[in-house]
Amino acid sequence: MIGNRLFTGINNLCKWVCYFFYLNVMWMLCTLLGGVLLGISPSTVALYTIARKTAMGEEDIPVFKTFWRIYKKEFLKANLLGLTLIAFAAVWYMDFIFFRQLEGTFYRMMDYFLLLIGILFVIVISYIFPVYVHYEMKFLSYMKYSIAFGFLHPLHFIAMIITTISTYYFFAYFQGFILILGFSLSAHLNMWLAYQSFQKIAEKHLKYEQKTSYNSVNRKPLEMRGTFVTKS
Repeated sequence: MIGNRLFTGINNLCKWVCYFFYLNVMWMLCTLLGGVLLGISPSTVALYTIARKTAMGEEDIPVFKTFWRIYKKEFLKANLLGLTLIAFAAVWYMDFIFFRQLEGTFYRMMDYFLLLIGILFVIVISYIFPVYVHYEMKFLSYMKYSIAFGFLHPLHFIAMIITTISTYYFFAYFQGFILILGFSLSAHLNMWLAYQSFQKIAEKHLKYEQKTSYNSVNRKPLEMRGTFVTKS
């Protein structure tokens, strides 16, 4: 009995390791295929799409077919998102370094202001890809709702930060695992935590819809307005 459980546990562990390794390889290859700069964003979107399906409990996911389809489909839009984030981070970093070198009340206030912007940017980075693969929204709405989720569910955001730091130190000490499951495991952990926030929002959304009349004057339910329409 114990032997069967042990064998089953080892078998499941091996399956998960192979699964993460396969995704890791696909993520790296597709990133290189786009010349890194133009490949990393669509590869990450494809990786998070599969991570979302796993978080939702889907089984027997056609990994290669799904990854490649999303990579091609989202190539332009994902790059627009990724390059926007990179450009914003570069401008923020240069401004932050610039104002820290100057003295005076104004520059100190700008220093604190940029520090606040940096914190908001960390929230965006933590949620942007999970929000992108889970919801159908306008481009700027992904940024706005990424910040909103961070404030609405601070415990989940803190868990994301702790998980990210923990995985960073793990892979820093065991660097050989980076190529095996580094990026794919991190994405799955991040997506799972974000999905818990999405579930809470969905529950509140459902309760709201139950209390709202579909034909009330000058009012439509949230889903009809396109606020939280989830992707298939």
